[in-house]
Amino acid sequence: MGDIIGKVITLIIVSIVFPPLAAVLLIIWAVQFFMSASDVVIDVVSDVSKRNKQHHKSGSSGSRRKRVVLDGETYLWDGTRWYSETSFLTPPASVVARLNER
Repeated sequence: MGDIIGKVITLIIVSIVFPPLAAVLLIIWAVQFFMSASDVVIDVVSDVSKRNKQHHKSGSSGSRRKRVVLDGETYLWDGTRWYSETSFLTPPASVVARLNER
């Protein structure tokens, strides 16, 4: 908060003494702000990606993963549901019933 107040005071003083410099300062601060905001977004995305990888390694309920080839398609069991290895989509109910038999 103190950083923002300092920037506002600096901006007011600079805009009185040399207005073009005030515009340059605003642009620089805006770029710094958006760059720091994008770092936060990148950190959040990488954390979610890590969690997804851990989820798929361990299985969502802690049970062992299964891999079944059925009609030329490979399906994975993550402890909760079946999904296609290539498209990550849940197969139709008729295919799920056949996978559950295995």
